[in-house]
Amino acid sequence: MILEHLSVLEDYIETYQVDAFEKIGKNLKVYVLIQFKNRSILYIKEIIIHGRRKYVYHWQDKNEELICRWDNAPHWPDIKTYPHHKHLKHKVEPSYETTTNDIFRQIRIMLEKRK
Repeated sequence: MILEHLSVLEDYIETYQVDAFEKIGKNLKVYVLIQFKNRSILYIKEIIIHGRRKYVYHWQDKNEELICRWDNAPHWPDIKTYPHHKHLKHKVEPSYETTTNDIFRQIRIMLEKRK
C-alpha cells in the first residue's frame, strides 16, 4: 500500500491526504496528495480494474511546473520500457520506476540533490 512506503520520504513531507480509497473485490482506486516541505506536490493516482493497473505519479514544484510524471498510459510505444515512462520538463524517457516504493526512493534522491 502507498502509505506504507511513505517512511522513505518522512524527512521531506509536510502533509499528505488520501482523497480517495475505494476497494470493491479486486478493484481498487487510490488518490493521494503529498505536499513536501519545499512546497512541491506529488499527486498519486492508482487504479486496478479487472486485473489491469493504471498509475500516474505527477510531481510538480511550488510554481506548478512539472518536475517529473511517471505513468503507464500506452501512448509512447517506441519507449523501451513501454508502457512505463516518465515525463520530464521537455522530454519523455524510459522508466523502470513503476511502484510507489520505486517512485518514493527516486524522489528522495532528487530531493537530497536539491538541498
